[in-house]
Amino acid sequence: MYKVWYIVSKTSFFYQMSTFKNILFLLLICILTQGCSTGGYSVEAYKSIGGELKRNYKLSRGDLIVAYDLGRIDKTNCIYSADLGNIINDRRYKSKYISRFKALYKSPLNLKKEAMRKIVRINKLLLELHHNYRILSNSKYQYVRRLSRSDLTQVDLRKELDVLDRIISFIPIMIPIGSTTVTSKYGNRLHPIKKREVFHCGLDMVAKNGANVYASANGIVVFAGKKAGYGNVVEIQHSKTLKTLYAHLAKISVKKGRSVARGKAVGVQGSTGATTGDHLHFEVWVNDRHVNPYDFVSSECTCR
Repeated sequence: MYKVWYIVSKTSFFYQMSTFKNILFLLLICILTQGCSTGGYSVEAYKSIGGELKRNYKLSRGDLIVAYDLGRIDKTNCIYSADLGNIINDRRYKSKYISRFKALYKSPLNLKKEAMRKIVRINKLLLELHHNYRILSNSKYQYVRRLSRSDLTQVDLRKELDVLDRIISFIPIMIPIGSTTVTSKYGNRLHPIKKREVFHCGLDMVAKNGANVYASANGIVVFAGKKAGYGNVVEIQHSKTLKTLYAHLAKISVKKGRSVARGKAVGVQGSTGATTGDHLHFEVWVNDRHVNPYDFVSSECTCR
């Protein structure tokens, strides 16, 4: 009887120790993987400006005001502020933005009117993208669908814009380079080097020399290095289904495994790889297949 009790006790002890070790191991994994999460982080640059807008003008959700240009400082019809890349990456631009806001901001009524316009534009774009590529979960799709049918004069506009912001922050709709011109579209074209027709699986964009290239949405850098023909490349995974690629970079500014926020500089426009001059080659991938990036960024290309 004693032997049986000893064996059971010993077995129970080792089981408890094994369970304890497993718990410690799981806790360690949780701690380590927290650094790789893309959820819940924000861009401090415009969060800081948002704080100043709240103190100086008693305006809540200043980050939304800045990100979506609700004060009409840029005076464009784009979804995002045309200055978002500068605000996020250039600390000196913060004071410039505040000065411009002080000079041009007129009334809180402008914020409501502009928030309504943004909601309409975002809803329309999301419904089109989901129809073509099924990029939204069912719950998100149902929310966007309900909001598109709502009377926006009866809702809390900045609250709804905040929900939409959480959705589109992981969808690559931001133009990845500022003040740009699209020089080559997605589809068949005469290759500038091979001098024969080949399929072009992205968009070519040209900005001024040395222009920053920005992450088109929140995500994790899954590749940062050289690829044959593409030169210096950055790839960002935005969700299980969405990925973007930025090629021909003169310089890479991020490392593999790093979380990046929409608008964060990931490199500099260049001419590395097979190219005839400085430009950015931009691709969007859905479920491991390249698709037309213009479907995602067209609302930003045609609004200025």
